[in-house]
Amino acid sequence: KKGKSKKTCQNIRGAITSFYGYAKKRRLPMEKPELLVIPKDAPVKERKILQPEDIKKLFTIDYVTIRGKKEKCFFIYAWRFDLLNGLRRGELCGLQNTDFDGRILHINRSVNSDNEITPGKNKNARRYMALSKLSLQVLAEQRKMLKELGIISPWVFPDECGDMLKPHHLYKKWAYYSKQHGINCSLHEMRHTMISVAKADVPEQLLKQAVGHSNSMDTFGVYGHRLEGEAARVADILDNVFNAILQ
Repeated sequence: KKGKSKKTCQNIRGAITSFYGYAKKRRLPMEKPELLVIPKDAPVKERKILQPEDIKKLFTIDYVTIRGKKEKCFFIYAWRFDLLNGLRRGELCGLQNTDFDGRILHINRSVNSDNEITPGKNKNARRYMALSKLSLQVLAEQRKMLKELGIISPWVFPDECGDMLKPHHLYKKWAYYSKQHGINCSLHEMRHTMISVAKADVPEQLLKQAVGHSNSMDTFGVYGHRLEGEAARVADILDNVFNAILQ
């Protein structure tokens, strides 16, 4: 009745259904919520993505203007890395230096909206991916910046004090940067951008693995070497895709 989106209605129904399962297991009296249906006319929110000109802005403009003075964005490399790899905001905040094994990045944790460290959004969130040359270049620039500022931290993208970056703080900084430079896209929609620009060139199954949407990334086991080869293939394709945009 309030006109909530289809996704919001699905989330509400899912929460109620899960609670019913809990009540049944505990033998608590509760009417089965079998009549909860999603309205056919429930609006579907249209996702915005960065357009090619916006991507170029992100990779060429590294400052904001404060009181008439240009200041370099502390999180510019975090945003660029996020776009290139399609990470969730919490996953980006949770990256530690020990998560890297050469070109391979292991996604081991995430920081939620309450600033708590968690294993990730779902069972597919823990995964690994090969980094593109562009991503490795952005990482090198991030480490150089931290060194110049005298910041020593276990976090790849820490806050200005070297502590764990809080997702909401990153969001506020991005909102300021994007508004000032005319970029109409949220941090989460960067993830959609990466998927959108890659889907024409990266096979769907490999793209799902890279962004944590596939059960095949649950364990490395027997298929580890095969998947590493596929991960490297994804990274090389993404290099070509983004280089074409940034030229």
